[in-house]
Amino acid sequence: MKPETSCLNTKAIVDFVRDAKPGKLHLLWKPLEGKIPDSENPEAFLSDHNNWISIDVCRRIMEAAKEATSDDMAVYKAAFESTRQKKLGYMERIFVRTFLSPKHGFAKVQKINDKYNRSKRVETVFVGNDRALIRLHWFDNLPLTRDFCLMNKGIYQAMFTVWDLPPAIIEERQCFFEGAPYCEYEFSWQKKSTWRYFFGSRRAKKQIHDSLIEEMEADKDLIKQKYEQVTQLNVELEEKIAYLISLQEAGQAVVSILDEQSLTQTIMNLLTTVIGFKRAILFMVDEKGQRLRLVQVSGVMDDLAQSLEGYEISLDRMSNILVRVAATGRPTFVKDVGKAGLRKENVVLHTFQPKNFAAAPLIARNKVIGVLAGEMPEDRVKTTEPDLNLLMAFSNQIAVAIENARLYRDLEKSYLSNLQSQKMEAVGNLAGGIAHDFNNILQAVLGNVSLLLFDFDEQSPHFPKLKQIESASERASGLVRQLLTFSRKGESQPRPLDLNSEIKEVNKLIASTIPKMIDIELQLDPELRMIDADPVQVNQILMNLAVNARDAMPEGGELVVGTKNVVLDEQFCRAHSGLRPGGHVMLWVSDTGDGIEENVLDHIFEPFYTTKGPGGGTGLGLSTVYGIVKGHNGHIKCESERGVGTTFKIYLRALIRTEQPLAQENGDEFLSTRGTETILLVDDEAGTREYGKELLQGYGYTVLTAKSGEEALETFGRKGRRIDLVILDLIMPGIGGKRCLEEMLKVNPNVRVLITTGYADSNLVGETLRAGARDVLHKPFRAHEMAKMIRRVLNEKSAPDTTAGKRDRALRIVG
Repeated sequence: MKPETSCLNTKAIVDFVRDAKPGKLHLLWKPLEGKIPDSENPEAFLSDHNNWISIDVCRRIMEAAKEATSDDMAVYKAAFESTRQKKLGYMERIFVRTFLSPKHGFAKVQKINDKYNRSKRVETVFVGNDRALIRLHWFDNLPLTRDFCLMNKGIYQAMFTVWDLPPAIIEERQCFFEGAPYCEYEFSWQKKSTWRYFFGSRRAKKQIHDSLIEEMEADKDLIKQKYEQVTQLNVELEEKIAYLISLQEAGQAVVSILDEQSLTQTIMNLLTTVIGFKRAILFMVDEKGQRLRLVQVSGVMDDLAQSLEGYEISLDRMSNILVRVAATGRPTFVKDVGKAGLRKENVVLHTFQPKNFAAAPLIARNKVIGVLAGEMPEDRVKTTEPDLNLLMAFSNQIAVAIENARLYRDLEKSYLSNLQSQKMEAVGNLAGGIAHDFNNILQAVLGNVSLLLFDFDEQSPHFPKLKQIESASERASGLVRQLLTFSRKGESQPRPLDLNSEIKEVNKLIASTIPKMIDIELQLDPELRMIDADPVQVNQILMNLAVNARDAMPEGGELVVGTKNVVLDEQFCRAHSGLRPGGHVMLWVSDTGDGIEENVLDHIFEPFYTTKGPGGGTGLGLSTVYGIVKGHNGHIKCESERGVGTTFKIYLRALIRTEQPLAQENGDEFLSTRGTETILLVDDEAGTREYGKELLQGYGYTVLTAKSGEEALETFGRKGRRIDLVILDLIMPGIGGKRCLEEMLKVNPNVRVLITTGYADSNLVGETLRAGARDVLHKPFRAHEMAKMIRRVLNEKSAPDTTAGKRDRALRIVG
């Protein structure tokens, strides 16, 4: 559920339980499980009025407070005492600003409520000098209880102490929680004398002044810490930008070299100067695709290089780590060779004796054509490990360059035009491979800068520095966009993962890796829920389990990969550490091999544990899978029976809607982008539709969704009169966004359509705008950018719709 109440309210409960029953304070944290990051301190989170939680979470915290104190009136007492002791400092400041008068304070009660609460509407029926009548209209779609009424009574009764008056006398005339349409309170209080009012005003203003200074001092260290964090992120960003430029220049250099011998020498130099390898080695797959052949080394004495001249490795030797890199198409890094369990007899390891090494496949045209490997300096490995994503992007660049040189050697000038397209593809591979890393850094920088800018005004000495950081981040974002636009590649943004789609893609690699005598069957749940996972690591899980199954069936058999939705109860989760009750996705990989001995099952996930003979394996495959699953807060178990086979079951938590606030703008900007119109959101990506729907609903809109142009036209035909705006993805299967727009305009030439696109062809975007779209929103976009554009498009004047009568006829033509 989305947040509806500020943690200003839970702070009062935390303070009360800490004073009354400090030993049971931990009971208040349980409702937050899964709602905030594990690294977040729950007490600090619930005591920060800037944080918001849902009514459901707040209700459970209230129940926990009553349980901790064994007092059914704990919520009322917490609210009363917190207000009386002026721990709810914002109330005092607001009431003083309203002329230190209860009468004027009641006139502002709705504004105060809206600032910290979204669960009710407050109606001031009558207010006088010593009496008032108000009504609380609770929203009936929320899981509210009597405790929310008691909390408000406690606050209202004690708030008169702000004016140095005794607590008010409250009569509850009607109660929503006893069947009435609202809660109605009648207040009566002691009227303040003129002299008491005057001296109370002066004393209150001094108290506010002192409290504000105290709060500023308390926040100073936090602001300083945030500023230092942003500064450090900016330094890292600048380093990444410099690295990106170096990689771009290196990529442009290698794709321009068409002589294969000169190219390999240049590649080895770049591996040491740009990537930072201390020593490097390059293998290529031979023409028959059966062996890895050493072609170049760098950073070693000539006699060592000559001793390995002509060295080859059979691609059937899966015990060799370089062969596994070639087979899986995945990079790897071994931090400590001595402890990695690798064969010491290996010729390359014996000759070079590296302390560590990173290896990456060279992939061109979806085919591994070689492997590069290198050793990092020891001092650098102690501080940071190589970025395998960047290494993979660079290796792809090298692979394409080598392929280009080979094509030039074979085809000469007749194939030059194709060489040019390969160059562009190489740059695209480089840009697409590193854009994800950059966007993560940029988001961290921009997010923290935005928070800090709210803490400083333009007169602050820190304000110009923060603006410089923001400007530098925007320039970096522009650099990434230019690279992606140049290469026509779109970045893979962090988003929910469709496990079924990942399995289908990896299955292509599995099918080419395991012997043909093993049959592969997919049993995928078509209604499978999304998960939040790293696709690279998910691929690694599938490949490792598939290779493990292959080794268990040397004579052939059947490999089954399946998925399904499951709901785990508390009993199951107690028996399997790391799991929480609720919806999960189960992935299983099953084989018909010989099975695993019972005494071996307890050890299969231990690093370096293997039952295979020398050269048969490192024992790292299943331990890697185990680590990845645990890193995703999941669980893996193995079921095996001798003579029948083995099944690995992996449980990953199904994706749920975020409970974080939908907008971070200030109040005025947020209100200026809200609306009540109806919007049709069209996108073929389920994750985008779900995020967009929740985002727009958070701004107050009514949202309809469609997953294709065809479905959008059908919805538009039925509900077109109610739809005020269509947000239309440009690139979709089927009729696509442009034709969908054209058909909608046939039905209603005045329809407002806003198109969204990632890195699509600029010509197509221009054609769509000329066809009648109001504007274009480029992905990725920020929430407030989308909200502002929607509001602007909706506020544009449009001629009356005179074509409603043509609606049915036009849509029948499309169908």
